[in-house]
Amino acid sequence: MNADKIIIVFIVILVLYAHWWIFQWVKFKVDEAVIHKQLLKSGDMDEMTVATVALKTGINQHRVSKVCSKSQLEVLKALISS
Repeated sequence: MNADKIIIVFIVILVLYAHWWIFQWVKFKVDEAVIHKQLLKSGDMDEMTVATVALKTGINQHRVSKVCSKSQLEVLKALISS
């Protein structure tokens, strides 16, 4: 009976971790899409900064910076380097 409880606890922890990871991934993808859409909408990358994107999207400036640095999209990586 003790081994069954250990297995159940392990499975619950694994499911909670998977749920948390999927939630973080979806949140990242949504933020990435919102930032990318804003950059495409504005058209002029030279005038866009992390601060202006954060202001226009309503996403925290730190979050915009974090998403841009993790993103595989070149346009977002260019934003963080400017």
